[in-house]
Amino acid sequence: MAAPQEINNRLLPERSGLKFLFTDGEGIKVIALPFYQNISVKESKKARYAKYSPFSRTSNLYTYTGADSRQIKVDFVMTLPHIREAHPEVGRASYLTYETDTFSEQQKFFNSPATGSSNKFGSFAGTAQELEEEFIFVLGGAKGQQLGGDGNAARKKAIDAIAYWVNIVRASVLNNVHDPVWGPPIVRLTHGILYRDVPCIVTGYSIDYPPRAGFDLKTLLPREIKISLTMEELRMGNFEEFKVYSARDTSDNIAGWEAVISAPGTTDPQPITQGGV
Repeated sequence: MAAPQEINNRLLPERSGLKFLFTDGEGIKVIALPFYQNISVKESKKARYAKYSPFSRTSNLYTYTGADSRQIKVDFVMTLPHIREAHPEVGRASYLTYETDTFSEQQKFFNSPATGSSNKFGSFAGTAQELEEEFIFVLGGAKGQQLGGDGNAARKKAIDAIAYWVNIVRASVLNNVHDPVWGPPIVRLTHGILYRDVPCIVTGYSIDYPPRAGFDLKTLLPREIKISLTMEELRMGNFEEFKVYSARDTSDNIAGWEAVISAPGTTDPQPITQGGV
């Protein structure tokens, strides 16, 4: 009997995920939400035409007037047992950072295998006691002491991460209530070679908890959480020429078919080049 072959690590969470960019007037706070399981992406886009019907002509004439924003729907799953066992490094320590406009800084969020970098989500920065205290606080007082005191730090980090990400998804359609001028975050989608840092706004979300998966007994966190995001692409930039691998004010500019049939061969801000997938 042949020995089982080793399954190659796809480095999925390093190459696939969402970045939520919250602007507060002082900078851009970025929350990264990697995908740990296969996702579903559906997109659509419509052109706008003015239609003319000249007298006695058996075919219409059309004038192109533009196109609507690309509609993107992303469905993904967060499964507690999978994240806990396969990704024990997940913790809240490095979720929050400040964005810059250089590609080298952007690349820190979703590194390609060629960079040699590991997943950015490191271990919990605090002590075991601090994690225990935070976990019990979330569970609630004395009851939390009874439920949370099992000493399993990896489990607690996974539960904390999933609950945090669910709340980030909820915040994707909210503004800053203290200063309403700062609206919902820009959400940037990266998934393989077809979606490279695509800037979007979230127009709606849904969260589902399949009963068959059950719940964590101590926190009642669903063991499987299905999330759907309905988004529309937002290309603003500085209203000048589209350039990839550049600052956001130029890479987010609108690109037409000229960018596809010649270099860079895509309309996304950061296409794949040499260096792996």
